[in-house]
Amino acid sequence: MSEMYAKMFQGIQLNYGDPEVRILIAGDLYPGGINESYLMDKKETNIWNDFLLETSDHDFNIVNLECPLTTTYDPIEKQGINLFAKPDVINGIVSGGFNVLSLANNHIMDMGAEGLFDTIKICEQNDILYTGVGKNINEAEKPLLLNQGDFSIAIIAIAEHEFSIASRSQPGVNPFDARKNNAQIQKVNESSDFTLVIFHGGNEFYPYPSPDFQLSCRFLIDSGADAVICHHTHVASGFEIYKNKPIFYGLGNLLFNYEGFRQDNCYQGYAASLSISKRMINQFRIIPTVQARNLPGINIMHGCEKEKFRKELISKSKSVIDSEEIENRWFDFCNSLRITYLSRLFSLNRLERKLFAEGFPVFWRINRKNLIRIKNQIHCESHRTVLLTCIDGYLSNNHEQSKNV
Repeated sequence: MSEMYAKMFQGIQLNYGDPEVRILIAGDLYPGGINESYLMDKKETNIWNDFLLETSDHDFNIVNLECPLTTTYDPIEKQGINLFAKPDVINGIVSGGFNVLSLANNHIMDMGAEGLFDTIKICEQNDILYTGVGKNINEAEKPLLLNQGDFSIAIIAIAEHEFSIASRSQPGVNPFDARKNNAQIQKVNESSDFTLVIFHGGNEFYPYPSPDFQLSCRFLIDSGADAVICHHTHVASGFEIYKNKPIFYGLGNLLFNYEGFRQDNCYQGYAASLSISKRMINQFRIIPTVQARNLPGINIMHGCEKEKFRKELISKSKSVIDSEEIENRWFDFCNSLRITYLSRLFSLNRLERKLFAEGFPVFWRINRKNLIRIKNQIHCESHRTVLLTCIDGYLSNNHEQSKNV
């Protein structure tokens, strides 16, 4: 195992034989901010630099587009920021060699249905394939089929439930649903030679999978996926070989310059290069990249920077296969967020939050009886379904009333 990790930057041979197709999957792309004007003008040497050598050497180059491309400014109600970029950034995306976009993420609906439809339109006008979205759930669930000669690849893009999920009557993204995803994978395996699942999930800025997220990714492999690639954490996470198939738990950012990112590792990431043939990966390779905080563009890592990144990724990947360590790291991570999450849950005011953070029990708001009651409503599947339906109904009615005022 240690030898495999040591060789992963040069290429890991999983099976023998000649590959049919070479695919590169990169991390999160937000084409706004300081990169926007360069991408609009197609100044690829100012943005992609030596990364162009990699994209030019693959048959398909896939990236997670983390926002709609639109001139419409109509931000949806959500927790967190609303992102968007101008449609002409597609020029720079094309010049970077990307020909497939995964749109199943928590930001693609940030400017509503029109923002999504504008994005789809600009992709189609520029002959860029996309996956993971649709005008309703039936369309969003459809896999993307790539053909290279007689060889076929199916891509299923899914995302955790946040503010972008499609329904029977609403546009959006294909959600993670273990039962439905299992059926999707098994069905598409009947007609494809290789099935790749792109999963937008995990916890932001946490470089490890939670025990539950790891089980979900492994379940996708058990269902018949040949590889699982994850986005969303904005930091590079480790990977594992599960049943001779790779799971990458987070590629980090490819190009995502955002002032809210305080950690240096938010400006690092890696792309996964897969050389594949029927139902197997012949070889995969890690391509580490870096972007500057206040300058546009990315570069491939070299020298000491690459060696440091390599050692850190090896360490993370070794932790991934140690279930006890993953449990302990997850507990520590959640404990660090205890004040934040419980304060939000109970809507603590500024004074109450300060008291809570300093160790004083705010028993009039947070007490054992309340926590047991809330845990039961969240943990029990049937109670959680009722709770979510009630919240959705309240939000919908409240929104209609506010429009009529």
